[in-house]
Amino acid sequence: MRVDMTPILTGKSDRICFAFDWEGMAELFPQISFEKPVHVEGEVTERSGCMLLTLRAEVSYVTECARCLKELHRSLSLTLSKNAAVSGTLEDQDDDDYVIIEDSALSLEEPVGELLFLELPSRDLCIESCLGLCPKCGKNRNEGDCGCTTKEIDPRLAVLKKFLDNNE
Repeated sequence: MRVDMTPILTGKSDRICFAFDWEGMAELFPQISFEKPVHVEGEVTERSGCMLLTLRAEVSYVTECARCLKELHRSLSLTLSKNAAVSGTLEDQDDDDYVIIEDSALSLEEPVGELLFLELPSRDLCIESCLGLCPKCGKNRNEGDCGCTTKEIDPRLAVLKKFLDNNE
């Protein structure tokens, strides 16, 4: 999505509002299934020669618990505020504090992608105290005990256990 910045750059307006649905997140996050496109809305304002980009994004996605693999439906509301500058006016064009306006337009894919990348959790849990899956039988331990023995003997010491069992 590109926003035409001509009204602000020519001085005809000091505010540009925008809203759109962005579907470009599937390539950035292949491990997450998005239920619908990310809804983005915001504005660019100009005050005393400084331009500020403010945007809000609504994200609904499906993922799984990192411990028990239960399917999770999550929603997030994210916000971002960043300064905007015309290409060529900054000493360091790679300054991450600014969104660059090129050819009188502001591309919003990069700031929205950056916002999602920074704010989406790297792993989700169904509950903070999730017990996960039993490593032996694979049963979800949140649903109850599976009966598997949790005490394991170090394989290097198994010979000693066998020796002790025979001497008893």
